Amino acid sequence: MLETHDAFEQKFLGLLDQQASLPAFTQRILDRYYDLSSTIDADKRLVASLLQLAEVIDQWGQKLAKLDLEPRYHNRQHAREVLLAMLLLLHTQDSDNTQFAWPDKQWPYFQLHDQLLMLIAALGHDFLHPGSVNTFPHELERQSAHGVEAIMLDHEVGSDDIDFVKTLILATEFEFVQGLHSRLINPPSNGEIDRTLRASILVTEADILPSVLPSHGQILAQQLAQEWQMAKVVGREDPSLPQTRTKFLTRVRFSSPHASRLGIPQLIQSQL
Repeated sequence: MLETHDAFEQKFLGLLDQQASLPAFTQRILDRYYDLSSTIDADKRLVASLLQLAEVIDQWGQKLAKLDLEPRYHNRQHAREVLLAMLLLLHTQDSDNTQFAWPDKQWPYFQLHDQLLMLIAALGHDFLHPGSVNTFPHELERQSAHGVEAIMLDHEVGSDDIDFVKTLILATEFEFVQGLHSRLINPPSNGEIDRTLRASILVTEADILPSVLPSHGQILAQQLAQEWQMAKVVGREDPSLPQTRTKFLTRVRFSSPHASRLGIPQLIQSQL
């Protein structure tokens, strides 16, 4: 766990490497945190999918930005931040330099293949987001999932892996996140928690993590308010208001041992 909340926020912002394009950033964090020199073909296909997804998101965002149409919150920067948050959560497994030190038997160590799938889901969970809100459940998440699926098909990723990523993306709809975490209230007394549930929870935590940072989170709330104003969203509380942010921080859930290792629950509590 990092020593202070301020230290974690500063480290997170420093790792974002804002001068690099999204594809370059994605490649750099892969090089920094993984040794991919001897990966099997199936994992190479996932790495290629991740890098192409970063390229497409970057190109799409640039086109929208030139027209001043890139969403103020659900944009290239959000993709970068959630990808980094996903990586930091996963990297807590290796904080003691060996997977055998990972203590939680109900949350088995995510091997490289699953980690790559979760990084793809994190990067692409808001792919092609128009800056609006759902008019029916999973509307925008399904759009993102189908876009990511097309890229994975380009690299001949297997159907089971594609379905897994699509499930993780659908899990990020905020209205359903609490229910997802509530499934951990009565975890199995023996054996591990379901792989898909564990991975879904981690991806939802990565999605929200930047927004719970004390200073940066308030900036993101202002950006979301601007996005909703541009899209003429009605019936939603202004996320930039202090009382709305308090409600948000009270509502969010971080249930994984990975988030605990980063000190995220305590970081949230310090703001309430």
